[in-house]
Amino acid sequence: MGSYAAGDVLCDEYVVRLPLGRGGMGAVYLVEHANSGELRAAKVMRVRDNATAADLVDFRQEALSLLNVGVHPMIVKLFDVREQGAEIVLLMEYVAPASGCTTLHDFIVRKQDYNDRLLGAWAVEFCVGMEHALACGMAAHRDIKPANLLWGSGPWLKIADFGLALAVSRHPALIDGSPKKPSQLQWMKSADGRATCGTPGYVSPELFFGGKASPQSDMFSFGVTLWQLAARSLDSPYEVGVRGDVAEYQRAILERALAHQVSRIDSPFFDVIRRCLAPDPARRYPDFSALREAVKSAAKAVGIPAIDFVVGPGFKGSFDDYVNRGRSYLVLGRYERALSILDQAVKHNPSSYPAQVARAEALVHRGEYMAAVRAYETAHEIEPEAFAPFTGMAYAWLALDLPERARASLDKVLARQPKNLEALLLLAHVFGAAGDNVAALSVVETVVAMDPQDWRAHEYHGRALSSLGKLIDAVGAYARCLRINPLALTAALDLASVLNAQKDLVAAGKEYERAIRLFRDNAEALNRIAAHMAERGHERRAIELFQELADIVPESKSILMVNIGNAQLRLGDIRSAVAAYRKAIETDPDNALAYCRLGDIESEAGRHEKAAECFVRACELESDNPRYHSLAGTAYLQENNYRLAAAYLRRSIELFPEQPLMLYNLAVSLFFDGEKELALEQVANAVRLDEGYARGWYLKALIEAEIGRIEDATASARRAAANGSALSDHDLEKVYDLIKELSGNTRAAPEEAPPR
Repeated sequence: MGSYAAGDVLCDEYVVRLPLGRGGMGAVYLVEHANSGELRAAKVMRVRDNATAADLVDFRQEALSLLNVGVHPMIVKLFDVREQGAEIVLLMEYVAPASGCTTLHDFIVRKQDYNDRLLGAWAVEFCVGMEHALACGMAAHRDIKPANLLWGSGPWLKIADFGLALAVSRHPALIDGSPKKPSQLQWMKSADGRATCGTPGYVSPELFFGGKASPQSDMFSFGVTLWQLAARSLDSPYEVGVRGDVAEYQRAILERALAHQVSRIDSPFFDVIRRCLAPDPARRYPDFSALREAVKSAAKAVGIPAIDFVVGPGFKGSFDDYVNRGRSYLVLGRYERALSILDQAVKHNPSSYPAQVARAEALVHRGEYMAAVRAYETAHEIEPEAFAPFTGMAYAWLALDLPERARASLDKVLARQPKNLEALLLLAHVFGAAGDNVAALSVVETVVAMDPQDWRAHEYHGRALSSLGKLIDAVGAYARCLRINPLALTAALDLASVLNAQKDLVAAGKEYERAIRLFRDNAEALNRIAAHMAERGHERRAIELFQELADIVPESKSILMVNIGNAQLRLGDIRSAVAAYRKAIETDPDNALAYCRLGDIESEAGRHEKAAECFVRACELESDNPRYHSLAGTAYLQENNYRLAAAYLRRSIELFPEQPLMLYNLAVSLFFDGEKELALEQVANAVRLDEGYARGWYLKALIEAEIGRIEDATASARRAAANGSALSDHDLEKVYDLIKELSGNTRAAPEEAPPR
């Protein structure tokens, strides 16, 4: 892990002001947002050299758990989850110190004056925070101690480091090893040799005998903490001093804890503490609500007014909190959740640039590229000088197979930032899409030389080498990418594609299985892996994985049945595919994609009328989906129902104007419906979007000849011939025949211009 000094920039927008501390799992810095000036605490998580890809996946899973806890006044708020190279950065609420103290550890060490009333309030606030976290699905904290309870300039006690200790307990590679003092979190082995973690002196006895962390084990740790606060000392409640190594210290405490030898202190809360420290977890309080009531009763018994706090359920953050929350889910690969949050954010405040950009990125990950372009365009209108919308749009245009549009977006970035690595990599993608793989490789190699540790550059390098047929070199490039970032799922899938192309299905299968193990807790990633397998010769394993996911995520069963049908279709089992699509509709009658896939099967069988019925139903369910309207229009065109064909094709083009093929089909529909001028207008739009669209130029020439514009028709026919490499030999021969006819001033009417 790199160390950061004052003035360094984290995550492109936070300036390091000073280090706040360093512990077993990482370093914490005070950082300031470069634009707003807001202060945050940035926890940069330490990843040791022997951390595996599984370590990193599970750590992100714990960051997800922390994110799910949400916003609560008694829990340190997680604003953002970011990545800085291979490091994970948690941008958290900064609890400003008061009288030099921030943690309850500070209060004990510095002998700050606090009374039993304040101590009781702290205990109640702690219980309220724990109740919320456990209700949000957190199993346990695992590292309760004075250093993780904060109380500074704000009014409330705040619990820090939720969920992080659990990751360490699973993966000791995430910490530096054994601490030199018992105040640091440590990975340890229980009596049966299994891993556990916590801070020596605070760990409950049952964890050393193979027990699982629970609210009761956290309650024990809090009992130690409450004893130290009441005693105003960091000594152990078991009168065990630090002597020898840390393991010896913990074993001595364990012996006294099992005998329940708690040192008595003068405190109204001693009986509460003693019950928290019961060696049998069943004899502690049943939950933190009961503990809270016990603390209140103990305070009331000595005349201290009972203090309590009621915090309503639900996420109570600001608008910025919602945007950061959605963006954090993006970083953690939970795109559905991210899009749901960001949709609400944009609905609430359409003029928020961060919300629009984050939502656009979520749409890209969901494959909704046209909607992503519109969101990026809105973001650009809000902040015309920002570059992120242009690089985002370029990615979406490439996914929509419109490299010219992507190039136009990238030119705007590179004109002002010629060394923008992301823009350069996308430019390489543009070259590759245009068939200039040599230029693509040159650009990528330039980026690799600029930053050899940029994993994206190696991913694009592999893609460029693969396009040139250098498959062995491509495997090496993808391997380098995955060494830098083992969680680069696209690179892993691209590597599997190359192995499939080399006919090494066994090696490709191993790569898929590695990815499945890594993303075992991420249903969206698993679905993506299975879909990739289904399209590349691993259909049966993909079907198994889809079926497993249907059991794990029953709310997604309908869409998973569609995916199963797709895989069965690739196996040639049309009957099973149809059954799967119908099962998807039975599970969810509003599944438009299932109707679409049934329509595809009907269309392939030449039953265009039935296909149109299926596509129309999909249009009714998703009225803003341009693809469904284009399919319905094309099916009606093949049935010679030109009026309905034109209606659906027009709607598709309204939703997504940049569709040369659909403009062509619309022109055909209009022409045969007698709307020749309108037909000419639409085909002219098609060749304007794609100047090399030979079939479009040919249709344009035919229509111009039909309405007597011989000179224009001749020019269009010659443009078709100039791009004749895109035509079949038969169609190219027809183009030359048309040119001959036009040169003799013979009118040529379109006998047939079928949709392509």
